Amino acid sequence: MMWFERPDEALEKVSVCDKSGYLPAEGCPERSALKPKGAPFVTQDHFYQRLHLDESGLRVTSACVPITELRREARFILPPSLALYYQQHNAYTPLPPYKEGCEPPYAQGESLEVVTPHEGADLYLPRLLDGSLSALVLKARTARAGEALYWHLDGEYLGLTRDFHELSCSPEPGEHTLVVVSEHGERLTRRFITSSAQPSTLALPTSAQSTLTHP
Repeated sequence: MMWFERPDEALEKVSVCDKSGYLPAEGCPERSALKPKGAPFVTQDHFYQRLHLDESGLRVTSACVPITELRREARFILPPSLALYYQQHNAYTPLPPYKEGCEPPYAQGESLEVVTPHEGADLYLPRLLDGSLSALVLKARTARAGEALYWHLDGEYLGLTRDFHELSCSPEPGEHTLVVVSEHGERLTRRFITSSAQPSTLALPTSAQSTLTHP
């Protein structure tokens, strides 16, 4: 099978983070990669995070462990939805849990992710022929297997999901606030807008009507 030759004269080497491919940030192992000469490449890696761990590898904070006993370590940490995919196709070490007694009140976005809707989304939900609204599928991902999530829309409880975190609803047109709370107390809020329209009557062109009337 023939393939194009690599245009080495038009490429240049850059250093990137080994797993993400973004520009190196503090703590990430580096590797070399090629990019087109002169092409902008400015996004720095944001997946490597500095964690405070104890001797057993659990996360801790200075509120429960003396600063002298904190061990700093850089880890490759993905959002829950990406982490789930990465675990299925690559070797991936998930975010370690907090040591008992060291958990912060809320660890926003570490183990919980609202996939849809996005913050500030403007969603169109058409009305069906019977006048009812189409369903909006809410989706979330959590890094903890078997964790329960509690869903609230505009202050009203929608239901509970476990393992498979998807829930359907049909909110009326307007502004809405979705709150998802995990059984461990992690909470995420998303604000979004929905709109809809009555189905229009399909009108035949005049020429088509004449054909139907006079075969």
